[in-house]
Amino acid sequence: MTTVLSEDAIMRGYYEIDLPTHWACYLINSDCSGMEDEDVALCDERTATLGRCVNVSEESFFGRYNGLGYDLSTYIFHIEPTAK
Repeated sequence: MTTVLSEDAIMRGYYEIDLPTHWACYLINSDCSGMEDEDVALCDERTATLGRCVNVSEESFFGRYNGLGYDLSTYIFHIEPTAK
C-alpha cells in the first residue's frame, strides 16, 4: 500500500508521516544493514511516492503501524514538484 499525497502536501513541498523508528538509517542514509528483507520491501513500498527523506524526529513514541506495535518517529519527506 503506497502513500497517496494530498494536494496540500504537494503545495507545501513536504510530507510528514509516522513510520517505524528502526527505518531511520535506511531512509536517511540508504543503509539497510540490520534490517530484514521484508522490512526493506515494506519500507520501499510505503515510501515510494514520498520523495526523499530529509529529516526524522529525535524523539520516538509507541504506536501501531501495519497492525503491530512499534516505536515510531515522525519523518519528513521533500516532495519534488511535478511538471504539469
